[in-house]
Amino acid sequence: MIEAVTELYSGTWRPGEDPPDAYVDVNHEVIAVEISTLAQHVTSDVGTRVRLSDDQPAVRLADDLNKELQDFIPTGTTFGLHLSSPIVKFRKTKARLTQRILALMEARPIGEAEVKMEICGNDVSLWIDRHGDPQYKKVSAVISNRHSSPDILQNATYALDDRITTKSKKKCLSIKTRPIWLGLFNDYWLAEAHTYIMAMKRISTTHCFDRILMVSGDKSVSILYDRLSVTNS
Repeated sequence: MIEAVTELYSGTWRPGEDPPDAYVDVNHEVIAVEISTLAQHVTSDVGTRVRLSDDQPAVRLADDLNKELQDFIPTGTTFGLHLSSPIVKFRKTKARLTQRILALMEARPIGEAEVKMEICGNDVSLWIDRHGDPQYKKVSAVISNRHSSPDILQNATYALDDRITTKSKKKCLSIKTRPIWLGLFNDYWLAEAHTYIMAMKRISTTHCFDRILMVSGDKSVSILYDRLSVTNS
């Protein structure tokens, strides 16, 4: 991520002391850069947390099934799963889902219709894709989260505000170098740069950053905040 920032400004970088994570040299000016990740959060009766903490067991379930059923599923066939996160009763769900996959494979259904079922309190959909490509996984999953909000702008605003607040008030107070930039890698792929620019306008949190940058998966860099521009406006 830091490489994308330095390339944009034709600078060089070196590791920092954490904090900051790095120093960037641009036109003989040394800039402290703190780095973090924008991730979707979910909220339930147990509080708000990064969605990945909920989804990781579902990812592991699909990976385990793919590994353990390699020798039983014909090459060129993939069992597709739609899993609802968080997974309840992981071991029992895995055992029963394994049985259902093997039973469906033995029955060799003619159609490719999706089969919906409930396993140990988990909503699961299962379908068979016969594509003929030996490079594909034998078991692959799509994961939805029952606690996620469909409001992309709201999710982006929460993630951005959380990173700005946490880094400014808990991590960067000891940094003496000025200016300080915050570099954010966008791991919430549903939100693009324009969404985060709109989200930035909703945030009133006081922070120490002179510039806030977002790096997307394609290495493109967007400026979400520039103190100089705000001061002159």
